[in-house]
Amino acid sequence: MKSDQHRRVKRPFRRVTWIIPLVVVAALAFSAVISREMVASEPESEVSPLRVATQIVRLESQYEVDRSFVGRVEASRSSDLGFELAGLVDRVWVDEGDSIKAGQRLASLDQQRLRSRRNELEASLEQAKAGMDLAGATYDRVAEAAELDAVADQEYDEARLSLRTREATVRQLEAQIESVEVEIAKSTLKAPYAAVVAARWVDEGEVLPAGQRVLRLIEANRLEARIGMTPEQAATLTPGDETTVTVRGQQLAIRVKAVLPEREVRTRTVTVLLAFADDAPARSGDLAEIMLSQPVAEAGFWLPSTALSEGIRGLWSCFVVEPDVEPAAEPDVESVGEPDVEGGGLSRVARRDVEVLHTETERVFVRGTLRDGERLVTAGVHRLVPGQRVEVSDAS
Repeated sequence: MKSDQHRRVKRPFRRVTWIIPLVVVAALAFSAVISREMVASEPESEVSPLRVATQIVRLESQYEVDRSFVGRVEASRSSDLGFELAGLVDRVWVDEGDSIKAGQRLASLDQQRLRSRRNELEASLEQAKAGMDLAGATYDRVAEAAELDAVADQEYDEARLSLRTREATVRQLEAQIESVEVEIAKSTLKAPYAAVVAARWVDEGEVLPAGQRVLRLIEANRLEARIGMTPEQAATLTPGDETTVTVRGQQLAIRVKAVLPEREVRTRTVTVLLAFADDAPARSGDLAEIMLSQPVAEAGFWLPSTALSEGIRGLWSCFVVEPDVEPAAEPDVESVGEPDVEGGGLSRVARRDVEVLHTETERVFVRGTLRDGERLVTAGVHRLVPGQRVEVSDAS
């Protein structure tokens, strides 16, 4: 009894589970039919052509490449100063970083020995002059007597030669005193030109040999840049030309001072000297960069970088706009004529393969299958395929 009752309950449930999928499939089929009828009842809409921006390309006979050359800023004059004489350092009046004027006293040696030597020579000179005066007076008397034949020739010659000896002694002592004066002057170190003290190597009390370095001077207000260039680029510069260099991110005016007539042995470059304006904000030792344009005789076209897409075999591709020669389905008799490519007209795009010769920030120089005067698509080329119909917006 229980078994039959269980079977009677289970059979209706199986019928329900089998009917549900049929109802769902029938509903979906009915929905699909209704959708197709609704779509068929609507008019077919046309796909709007893509609007593209264009520009005319022109054939150029050459392009210019910016070449960068880097050199070093140097002082026009720099000197390591030292004493010509050996001696004891008595005083150093300047220190590193001091600005000095031409002729300013910088350092000195002890001059006590030289002054004593000068006093000694001056005393000897006075003595020699006295002896010369006596010899001169004696010679005058002997000469008067010789005119009267009152003295022998020997006595006359002795008086004459004694005067010449005394005169020579005076000149010798005067020369020695002058030499001591020169040594005293050289015991004081003076600035040969206006400059800045870059280094100081000695202090008071040191005993220096002759030629020992004492101070280093750099002429701060007159700087120049020494830049090595290729011979071709150096040949484009003439002394007196005005240009600019970049020093620590600043553009500074500069003048071509000289183009040296020989190449550097190691770098095989030609050195160009460029003079800064007075008080230029640069320092000796800074790096100076100059940009020069070098023409390259190669025909091609300048294109915006956004007009290129990657091509095949290492080339690049761009698209040009051509008139749409395919007639419309129902042409308007009044509007039949040349398609308006220049602004708002319908056209088709064609692919051009090009080779990139030179690249700049926002443009490239290329050569390839482009023709002079063609209208180039300048942007959005990733959305284009050859033969695609487009609408040209106002040309840039």
